[in-house]
Amino acid sequence: MVREEDKIFPFYKVIFLDIDGVLNDEGDEYAKGVKIDMNMVKRLGRIVEETDADVVLSSSWKQGYNRFVENGLKTVNGDKAFSELYEALKTVASPYEE
Repeated sequence: MVREEDKIFPFYKVIFLDIDGVLNDEGDEYAKGVKIDMNMVKRLGRIVEETDADVVLSSSWKQGYNRFVENGLKTVNGDKAFSELYEALKTVASPYEE
């Protein structure tokens, strides 16, 4: 669906997303105590829905998260941070949908 404002301003919409301090309010991906704030994930979801923007992970989480996804969603050394992030982001939109 093409919105009227997209006809006027046909720009590619991107949200560059950091995780720590945005979706994660405790520690970082290397520290214990990672907690993905689902209220913030819901806010992100509303922004994505209203703007039809793509999300680009621009965070220190990027490399570890990409490896996690490429390795079939398997945690490394029992680290659940990336699986928590993956499950949270799936509620917003999955870039891996068929």
